[in-house]
Amino acid sequence: MDLIVCSRALAIRGVILTVFLSLWSQQISAQVSVVPIPKTVMVGENVLLSVSGVTGTILLFSWHKGERSTDKNQMLNYSPNTTPPEQIEEPYKGRVRVFPNCSMEILGVNTNDNGSYTVSIQTRGGQQQQQQATVTIIVYEKVSKPNVTSNLACPVEYKDSITLTCVTTNTTQIILWSKDSQKLPSDDRTSLSQENRTLTITNVSSADSGNYQCEVMNSVSHSTSDLYTLTVCSSGTDNGSGSLPGWAIAVIVIAILIVVALIAACVYYFLLRDKSKSNDISMKESTLNSRSDPHLRSSSKNPATQTGEEVNYSEVTFKPGALKPTQPKLKENTTEYAEISRT
Repeated sequence: MDLIVCSRALAIRGVILTVFLSLWSQQISAQVSVVPIPKTVMVGENVLLSVSGVTGTILLFSWHKGERSTDKNQMLNYSPNTTPPEQIEEPYKGRVRVFPNCSMEILGVNTNDNGSYTVSIQTRGGQQQQQQATVTIIVYEKVSKPNVTSNLACPVEYKDSITLTCVTTNTTQIILWSKDSQKLPSDDRTSLSQENRTLTITNVSSADSGNYQCEVMNSVSHSTSDLYTLTVCSSGTDNGSGSLPGWAIAVIVIAILIVVALIAACVYYFLLRDKSKSNDISMKESTLNSRSDPHLRSSSKNPATQTGEEVNYSEVTFKPGALKPTQPKLKENTTEYAEISRT
C-alpha cells in the first residue's frame, strides 16, 4: 500500500516538474529583446535593430512596421531553408539588410522611419514556439541655425510689450534663451511660450536692453542664433507716461530751423551795416591826413609846381562794400600877362 502511494507521489511530482519546465521555457522565450544601435539616430545614418535572447532553432522570422504583425505592414520574411532566404517587400528593397540571427538594419533613415518595429520568430526546441519583440526608434534631424525676430524695432519704455521669436525649421527640439551670454533672468514681466519659441517682455524698461540669443538642440546636435540687440526707446515724457506724436515733433523741428535762420539773417545784416560805416569813416580820415601831411605834396619836378600851381592830393582807400567817392575837381588855372615897353 505504501509502495502504491509513493509511486503516485512520484508521478505527481513529475507532472509538476514538467509544467514548471514548460513555464520556465516560455519565460525564457519571452525575454527576446531588440535594441537600436545607435540608440539616438540622426537623419542619413544607419540603424541596426539588434535582436537577442532567442532560444531554439530559428525556423522563420519576419519584421513588421508597427506594434502588430499583419500582412499589410510586413517588411520582410526570412527562412533559412529557402533560396534566397530573405524576401523583402516594397518600399524597403535596397533600404534594409537582414541577418540570420533575426536582426535587421535600416539604411539612410529619415523622419518617415520614426515609429515602432516588431519582429516575430518561430523556433524549434523540443516543440515549436512563437517569439516576438517590439522596439521604437526616433530619428532626429540635425538642427539648423535659428534666427531671432522681434515684433517691434524700438519699443517705448514703460509702454510697449515686446515679443522675440526663435525662428527654426526643426520640430523635435529644446529651445533655450539667454541675455548677454547669461541665463535669461526670471521676473513677473518675462514669459515663455509652451515650447519656448517666443519670449515676451511686458512694459519694457531700459534694463531690458541687451543682446538676446536662442539655442536649439536635440539628442544629436545643437545650434545658436546670432545676437539680437534689443534697444528700448525713451518715451519723451516724465515717468514714461507717454510720447509726442510724430506731427508735433515735426512742427517743433521746423520752428527751430526758422528761428535759427532769422537770427542768422539779423546778424548778417548788422555786420554788413557796421562794415559800411567803417569804410566811410576810413575814407574821410585818409583825405584829411593827406591834406595836412607835407610829404604828400608834389616835388619840384612836377610841371604843375613849376607854373606856380598849387595841387592838392588826397589818398582814397576803397574797401569792399563802400561807396566809391567822386573825384574832386581841380581848380582852374588863371594866368595873367603884362606888357613891358622900354622908353
